[in-house]
Amino acid sequence: MKVVPMYPDPYKLKIHLEHTDIYRIVLVPSDINMLQLHLVCQEAMGWNMVHLFQFSDKKMNESIRAGLPMPEEDFGFGGGVEEVKADTIHLSDFEELTARKPFWYWYDFGDDWWHKISFQKPTKKDLELYKGEPICVKGEKSCPPEDIGGVGGYYHFLEIMEDKKNPEREEFMEWLGLEEGDEFDENYFDLEDINIFLSELSESEFWNMTADEFMS
Repeated sequence: MKVVPMYPDPYKLKIHLEHTDIYRIVLVPSDINMLQLHLVCQEAMGWNMVHLFQFSDKKMNESIRAGLPMPEEDFGFGGGVEEVKADTIHLSDFEELTARKPFWYWYDFGDDWWHKISFQKPTKKDLELYKGEPICVKGEKSCPPEDIGGVGGYYHFLEIMEDKKNPEREEFMEWLGLEEGDEFDENYFDLEDINIFLSELSESEFWNMTADEFMS
């Protein structure tokens, strides 16, 4: 007798924060749209969903961008590049457009956090773990703090935090809400916590929002 899977096979994606060792590997529904993928990236990585974002097929000389509705003159978008609202295009469309080659997720147009997203093949174990909702199966290291100044600012921040005699350290401690004796652990990664957040996400009001609703 043929066994019919309870859920359609998911996409398996590696989300790698460029110029760092920080990454997450996630399983996501086969019908996920790019706005929903943005939410998954935020929760899996540990960002706070406070800045704009954009998906593109390439980092440079891209042919398509998917994000939130913004006036073209604000960021100089255009130039013959197709721009779509993130909820109107699906990951399956990006898979076809890129021929399963890596694509890019750009978060925070000031700090410029670029994430390279690669397609991977789900394993048998992955398919056993997958229950129809986003899940993280692997990752490394903590997400940088928001508004730290991009990758360069983050590495500077780590140097300061390691030097207890540096006067800037106290300022960073206060900014992060840390007390004396607390530490920022760049290697911290809690898979269980991430998956609690991802499970709650798929049941939240945000999951089925349109890009216009997301902006309001």
